[in-house]
Amino acid sequence: MQDSRKDQRYVAGFSIIKELAKHLCSPLPPDDQKRLLKHSIKLSASPEAWATSTSSLSLTDEQETALTLKVEQQLKALNKEDAIPRFNQLYRLLKHRGSSLLNNRQGLLTFFSRVSEGQSKDAVGGTQSAGTLGALSQEDVKNRIFRNEASSAFLGANKSTASNASGISRSVSAEFVSKSRTKRPTSLIQNISTLPEEKSIPSRSLKSKAMSTTALSVLPSAHSTAINKKGFVSETRVVKELLFCFQGIAGSIFKQDPQKGFSIDPLVKVPHESLVLKLMELGYLNNRITNQCAQLEQGGAVAQAIHAGVKRLMNDFYAMIGCIHSEYLSSLEYVCDTPLSEDSYSMASLGVGIFKLMVICREPLRTLKLLSDAIKFALTGKGGAALSAIEVLRHHGDLRYSSIMHHIVGQAGKPLVHMIIEWMVHGTLSDPHDEFFITINSSCHERDIWRDKFILRSSLIPSVLTSAQADMILKAGKGIHFLNV
Repeated sequence: MQDSRKDQRYVAGFSIIKELAKHLCSPLPPDDQKRLLKHSIKLSASPEAWATSTSSLSLTDEQETALTLKVEQQLKALNKEDAIPRFNQLYRLLKHRGSSLLNNRQGLLTFFSRVSEGQSKDAVGGTQSAGTLGALSQEDVKNRIFRNEASSAFLGANKSTASNASGISRSVSAEFVSKSRTKRPTSLIQNISTLPEEKSIPSRSLKSKAMSTTALSVLPSAHSTAINKKGFVSETRVVKELLFCFQGIAGSIFKQDPQKGFSIDPLVKVPHESLVLKLMELGYLNNRITNQCAQLEQGGAVAQAIHAGVKRLMNDFYAMIGCIHSEYLSSLEYVCDTPLSEDSYSMASLGVGIFKLMVICREPLRTLKLLSDAIKFALTGKGGAALSAIEVLRHHGDLRYSSIMHHIVGQAGKPLVHMIIEWMVHGTLSDPHDEFFITINSSCHERDIWRDKFILRSSLIPSVLTSAQADMILKAGKGIHFLNV
């Protein structure tokens, strides 16, 4: 009974390795695929060896930490420090994901370690570089375990001591380093391209090795944010830059343009350029509204009230950007370019792609256009004239936009309402910015005080009031004023 279970475990593990080898070697010629598949079978050994390895691979936290540190040291030896964060992310998925394929993560880590060691032993020409690594000290392992306990990158390491790690002797071929110029987080794919060859197969020339390395280097990666030689930028990178563009911040792709607001760097190519150009308008509108609001702050009470209403709506826009950015970051944790995560969703379906971003930002784009037009009209006058200018925009056929303008008009009318109350109740003019439609006539003769001391300014009467209503307000306040005198 136990033997049958061991055989089943061997078959399951062997199928995983076989599928993994096929996935990683798919761009190579058929002969190379067969050779690499044989090499993976040799590493997996026999069913008895597999059972022994799986039983002995119940690694402690210290041993597993030493193994991950060993992989990082090998990445540093290949001058691929930028791939270490990618490895840490894959390790988190490998360690904490509930899929049945990942139950034997120690075996999978050991398999990759054996593959990388095979590469270092059989590098091109058999030459060794000066990048040989020394043995990991016990202090290094202890420091790593301490970081694991305090970091979410490696959860579950709770031991306080560490055992001595075995020495690592890794040599890097100068030819391999010179040919592998493309920095990619999925460095394990490139490592397999230089596995030791079978004795029966003659060594390939340096040209063929360079071609195979180049073929593997163009494999797609969900997290590849670097700009390739042709200047094409991944959709993930474009979404990230757009989120900064929405806030008026220039980046490496979108540059500040004094005329258009933002422009795409001519040296790069972005996917779905027409949609990206439409989304870039949000950044232009954001900067335009910011500059217009600075002018409103220098205006009177009505202008400042309009600024307060616009600022409240802009805060909602920034909150929306924060939600999109949070969803963007959470989606990155689920994207994994390995066969062990083929059931995970892609960036475009799970996270935020350009198409989804266009759908989300469709209404905010129209709202910002409306706010920009409202501020533009408000800057044409002061007091009641500014209120009359933006009140026209309230009569919109779409209830969503009419409600927005109703909110702004309501904010703009509050200072005028306060001035009217002060005039009609107390008989005093509370008009520090000289924008009320009732003012004192300084050229009035003493005998005409009752009739001409206070007059109406028809240009500042808001459109929400008729001339008769404005005259009634004038007479009511005038009577209270003379009674107080």
